[in-house]
Amino acid sequence: MIRMSPHMAGPHHRRSAIALALALACAAAPAGAQAQARADACEESLADMFDRVSPAVVSIGATSINPYRLSERVTHVVGSGVLVDAEGLILTNSHVAYGRQSITVTLDDGRRLPARLVGADPIFDLALLRISAPSSERHRRAVRRGNMRR
Repeated sequence: MIRMSPHMAGPHHRRSAIALALALACAAAPAGAQAQARADACEESLADMFDRVSPAVVSIGATSINPYRLSERVTHVVGSGVLVDAEGLILTNSHVAYGRQSITVTLDDGRRLPARLVGADPIFDLALLRISAPSSERHRRAVRRGNMRR
């Protein structure tokens, strides 16, 4: 089990999640003659892209309890993720979410919502969480993904 100390959820991990959101927002350019056309297709500046996708970055706190240990029964981990779907799907790391009894997501506006694990791949260290919101309030912060087939 990988444990993350609270100081690891600071600016470095938030920047990593924002970088992931930026990568999702603008598809990678292929090699060759199409590269320039693809570069032109993503004309949004990095600052504008950051402003657009940073609200999709969330903070994640999770807790697991091991009743068979005599000490250190409760483990708290923190991490970050990216809201990738308006229905509340969040992409994060497997070591943050897998095997946890309690997962809480904090949105950029400070709201804390419970999350549930949809699926995880410990080999690739990826996990998908889902948060719920009333149908009148969908997650408008979700990052819009790029189109690699343009």
